[in-house]
Formats: sequence, C-alpha cells, structure tokens
Amino acid sequence: MSDILLSQSERALILAPHGRDAAIAVHILHAAGMAAEICPDLPVLVSKIAQGAGFVLVTDEALRTADLKDLSQWIDQQPPWSDFAFIVLTMRGGGVERNPAARRYLDVLGNVSFLERPFHPTTLVSLARSALRARRRQYEARGRLEALRESETRYRNLFENIDEGFAIIEFFDGPHGPLSDYIHVEANSAYAVHAGIQNVVGQNVREMVPDEAEGWVALYRRVLETGEPTRFERELVATHRYLELAAFRVEPASRRQVAVVFRDVTARRQAELALRES
Repeated sequence: MSDILLSQSERALILAPHGRDAAIAVHILHAAGMAAEICPDLPVLVSKIAQGAGFVLVTDEALRTADLKDLSQWIDQQPPWSDFAFIVLTMRGGGVERNPAARRYLDVLGNVSFLERPFHPTTLVSLARSALRARRRQYEARGRLEALRESETRYRNLFENIDEGFAIIEFFDGPHGPLSDYIHVEANSAYAVHAGIQNVVGQNVREMVPDEAEGWVALYRRVLETGEPTRFERELVATHRYLELAAFRVEPASRRQVAVVFRDVTARRQAELALRES
C-alpha cells in the first residue's frame, strides 16, 4: 500500500467549524505522528469518510442541529468488517449522563467516545491511537475476508472445471454407531460422469448404495480418524464402475469431513482383465 493510501485510510477527519478546536486538534495529532484533515462541513466529512479514514473527531456543536441522515446512512451501510469510530468533543458535563444529545449520538454514531473540554493533549492522543488500533484490526479483517473470497473463487473454479469427480463427504453418528454414515455435502458435475450417480449432494451413502455402504464408510472413516491420505481402486458395484480414488481429511478434524477425488477407470480395468485372459 502506498504512503498516500495508507495516510488516507488512517487519517483523522476533523469537523469543528467554530473556534480553534480544529486547528488545535490537528496540531496535537500531527505532533503525535498522525495524519489529520479538517472538513469544512458535514457533507464533506461524509464524502471523505467514504474515501477512507481512521476515525472522526467532531464537536458537539457541529452535530447538535445538523441533519445526520447521510452520515447515519453511511454508518448503517458499513461492510461487516467495519466499526468506524467517532470521538465527540463536548463541553464540561456533556457526557451521556447529563446531555440528552449525547444519547442521540450513541444511537446514530454507534462506536462513539466523548471527550470533555478542556482536555489534556495526551488524552486526545490516547483516544486517537486506540481508535486507530481498532481501525487497523478492521482493515486486517477486511484483508482476511478478501483473501478468503479470492481463495473460495479459485477453489470454486477448480472444483467446477477439473475433469475428475470431486466430493466432500461429512460423517455423522447414525443408527449403526458413531461415524457410521456420511452425507455428500459438495460434489462437482464430473461426479455423475465418473460414478454414474446423479444429484448426490444431500444423499447419505447408506441410502445411496446400501448394499456396499459399509465398505465405503470403513475406508473413509479410517482417513478421517488417522488423518492419513489414501489412494486406492475400488468397484462401485451399484453402477458397475471401477474407480481410481484419492481421499484426504478436511482440516480441522472436528469438521468430520473427507475430500475425495476420483475417476472412472473401468475401460482400463476391463482391458487389463482381457489381456490376462488372452
């Protein structure tokens, strides 16, 4: 991230249109090594918040008679990772206990701290740094969510486009005992091509192939319990297909899931048998 973008994403936006509050706050924050920018009015403030900021420092007077609809709308539409912070400068006795307006700010702004005048510079710096630390954690959460979405997109593209059949099965405790059955929670379109069974998602193996379910359960349960991947060939008797399969546990083990990749090798198997018999 460039220094300019970093400065913008962590800057303090200040709305204090009366007196010297804005100039004093900028001086204090700059001296503490924080970027700060003065906004002339509420619409500009809302616009700059949307562009990126670390927190807002605003005076009680700037909010008291203002139409907060646009600001409230932006707050309500924050993404799930965001909990934007406001520091409200009040006169002495302007806290929630003695100031009805302060309760309104709590309802509208959500994440709000009150700082009574006169204040010591270190108090403002402490509040500002706390707000910035929280904002950085939010940006980190955003980064993790974006990385997760990208990873899920890559996974989904691979999932849908590989030639092999692919499925994730999830074990559960059934009438036959602990981990005695599994359900298909995901399967790609190639599953039906190789296995010859349609619409497997949501199907339990004991209902899908009851005559041979015990053997499949035992194979995959061993992978789940040991964490050791396996490769093997086995006939899916229900469809008369010989399959070459690989299975591995989906971590963490508490998910009770196993991933299976497989392909139909019936033609190869038949050719090998014919060669032996010739």
